[in-house]
Amino acid sequence: MFKFILSLSFTLVAFISSASDTLHYYSGTYSDLLEDAKASQKSIMLYFHYDGCGACRLMERDVFTDSAVIQYYNTSYLVKEVNTLEEEGMEINRKYGVRTHPTFMFLNPEGETVHKIIGRFSSEKFITAGKVAANEEQGLNALQAQFDAGNREKSFLRDFAYALYDANSKNEEVVDAYISSLSKDELASDSGAVFVYEFMFFFRDQVIHFESPAFQALIAHRSSVYAHYPKEAVDHKIYMAAINDSKRALNDSNELRYIDIMDFLENEDVPSMLKYYELDGRVTMIRYNTNFEETSKLEYLLRFGSKDEVLNYMNELVPSIDMADRMLLMTIAGSVNRYSTDTQVLELANAYCPRAETGEQAYFAYLSHANILMKLSRYNEALAVVEKAIDYASTQSYDTRDLAELRSKLNVLIEEGE
Repeated sequence: MFKFILSLSFTLVAFISSASDTLHYYSGTYSDLLEDAKASQKSIMLYFHYDGCGACRLMERDVFTDSAVIQYYNTSYLVKEVNTLEEEGMEINRKYGVRTHPTFMFLNPEGETVHKIIGRFSSEKFITAGKVAANEEQGLNALQAQFDAGNREKSFLRDFAYALYDANSKNEEVVDAYISSLSKDELASDSGAVFVYEFMFFFRDQVIHFESPAFQALIAHRSSVYAHYPKEAVDHKIYMAAINDSKRALNDSNELRYIDIMDFLENEDVPSMLKYYELDGRVTMIRYNTNFEETSKLEYLLRFGSKDEVLNYMNELVPSIDMADRMLLMTIAGSVNRYSTDTQVLELANAYCPRAETGEQAYFAYLSHANILMKLSRYNEALAVVEKAIDYASTQSYDTRDLAELRSKLNVLIEEGE
């Protein structure tokens, strides 16, 4: 009997030991989870993932196995995994509207959302997120409430901006408020330059622009950012931001700002390759346009030049384009479609549009071509191009709503002309 009890004791010890080596997932339903959290006054962490999510698997492999993470979350939270491809997971996901994985949603014992982070994090940052969520004054919702109440303290704004960053939540007002609170010297400091660099873009949306003092401070003091991020990544990001702003200047018909940006870009090294950088757990793609010089000059002439200047430049440029350079042809067609209503210019662009309608991204070439033909009142030809585009898009899983809308518009125009 003694041996049996001793054996059972060792078994229980082994079970407890092995259990402490893994992150515990709550096994009950979501409703049970809320009830148990309230009864035990324990906070909740919902881990949203799905089968095939690479970043989720890396978190599970590298972070969820960390003893410090296991100890903290097993002690402080009821953790429930939410597979958004499974029935209960889909139902929970509808409640929280999660679109990016992995997402970690933190709830207080009453079931109220207090904090959120999205993406991959180090073990240290992941534990910090849990501690922030547990603090009534530091969670994302609490920070938002303080901001709405008028808190504009410099340190608070910085903390709030980074909390939004970790949650992939865009809030230009917070970023602008923090940058506006910085003196010229603070903008030029190491931390100021890094902040501007990190918050220049929100996904594809640029939120800090070339003409701003913050952007100019980053240009002047970018070397301080090199200690934190690869030099090539920093230079490429600044380059791409300037390109974006040159296009914005054209759209705003701001010739002087456009010229200032182009003068700056002339002294920058043109990116030579496409790069992917993992920055603080996020993969950032440094994009570039190898034909920027040609297309930018065309867009400038379309906005500010005469018709003869546009035609002369296009007649000079197009014959020199390699037949395989579909991207440049597509970009030219798109520029003409956006900026020109002149028949001669449109006809010239229309003549070489078909050359761009092969290979990758042919969808966008089709779209520009159809719009150019519509501007030329050649509605039946435009409709034929739209039908080709829809067939192509169906093989690439593209969203065809723009094409469907264009087809409807063309059908109306054709009926009116009959």
